[in-house]
Amino acid sequence: MTTVKRLNGSSSPPWRKRSFQYKIKRFIPAALFASLTGTYLDLIFVGKQVFFSPPAPFSSVMTINIAFTLAVLPIMAAVFLQLMEKRHLPGKMAIILLISLLMSVLERVSESLGLFVHSESWSHMYTFFGTFLYLIAVYQFHNKWMSQ
Repeated sequence: MTTVKRLNGSSSPPWRKRSFQYKIKRFIPAALFASLTGTYLDLIFVGKQVFFSPPAPFSSVMTINIAFTLAVLPIMAAVFLQLMEKRHLPGKMAIILLISLLMSVLERVSESLGLFVHSESWSHMYTFFGTFLYLIAVYQFHNKWMSQ
């Protein structure tokens, strides 16, 4: 007969580890929120001709390349939320600041490679602050959704 170690002599059954699927499913609502928000923001900025991206597949239907907003953005949102778990406020703020800075730098690199073009009035600080606010919104949405 095998014995299971109980916490502090408790008679309750031991906790089971949560599966990877459970962890991923918790991020789906926030990933969808991130994807839809990112898509709408792209549509607004491309519509106002603030920036221009490479030609999108089915450009007659959609003026933006939705591969990024529908595939990459939800995955990155889930990774971001996973990084934010079990961190205290200073760690969470450091992660958000680091990602915001990284996005601003990557934007400049992608422009130099010709993958992305902004209007003359665009400042890369807009990307920094926009990413900062976007990540806070995604994180807050996740927290509110998960608390219900």
